[in-house]
Amino acid sequence: MLIVGIIVVWVCGLYDGSRTPSLAVLIPFLILEILLIIPSIAVTVRRLHDAGQSGWLWLISLIPFVGQLILLVLCILPTQKTKNKYGDIPADVHVVNADNQNQIEQ
Repeated sequence: MLIVGIIVVWVCGLYDGSRTPSLAVLIPFLILEILLIIPSIAVTVRRLHDAGQSGWLWLISLIPFVGQLILLVLCILPTQKTKNKYGDIPADVHVVNADNQNQIEQ
C-alpha cells in the first residue's frame, strides 16, 4: 500500500516546489489507507495460518525495514498439505494421493 501511495503521489504531481503534499488529496488518501489496514491485516493473518504460522507474526512487520521483508518471506511459504491447528485445508487446494505421497494441486 505504501508503494502504491508513493506512485499515486508522484503520478498526480501532488508535490509543489516545497515538497509539501496537497491536503485536498492527502486527507482522502490517508482515510483510504486507514480503511484498508484492517482488511490487509486480516488477509495476511489468514495467509500465515495457511502456512501453519501464528497470525501474531504479522507484528514483525512493525520492525523498520527488515520486518516487512521477513513477513514477505513468511507469506510466500507454501500452504500446508494437511489440516493444522488453525483449521482445515483451504477450499481451493485439493490434496491428491499419488504414489503414496500427498501433493497439492491448485
